[in-house]
Amino acid sequence: MIEQIVIGAYTAVNSLRVFSYLPQIAKVTRARDRADAISLLTWTLWTLSNITTSVYGALIVRDALLMAIFAANAVCCVVVIGVVVWKRRRHDEHALRERMQTIAY
Repeated sequence: MIEQIVIGAYTAVNSLRVFSYLPQIAKVTRARDRADAISLLTWTLWTLSNITTSVYGALIVRDALLMAIFAANAVCCVVVIGVVVWKRRRHDEHALRERMQTIAY
């Protein structure tokens, strides 16, 4: 009985966690700066953790649901990383263009 409750809670919480990335993605997307407050090292580690748990679920415990949940979390982490990298490149390119225009005049 307790095992079923723990499994159910684990599945529910980790499934809902996928949706918790949406506010972070939205906030980073709207950021007007380089999104320096977001640690790419941390998000990369979370991505790798989700990937290894997904592989563990698939290959070791042979649990497709575990694999799918953590794969989805990994995808969400990759989206956050991608948006941050995009924001930083865009911001840096814009700053470089402004510097070049200042030097040209």
